[in-house]
Amino acid sequence: MISHTRFVDASDDTGNIITSAEISAGIHASLYCIEKLIDSEIMRATAHRMEFDID
Repeated sequence: MISHTRFVDASDDTGNIITSAEISAGIHASLYCIEKLIDSEIMRATAHRMEFDID
């Protein structure tokens, strides 16, 4: 268990394992995936549309 962490990317650049706990951490992990797979502009636009504060 890792304290004070929203999500864990244990993929070693393979993109296979990203894990989170609780609802908001799952949203953070999902936004992280969008940023990693597409780009930060799309991630921020997605968060804004969801009315989710990423800062």
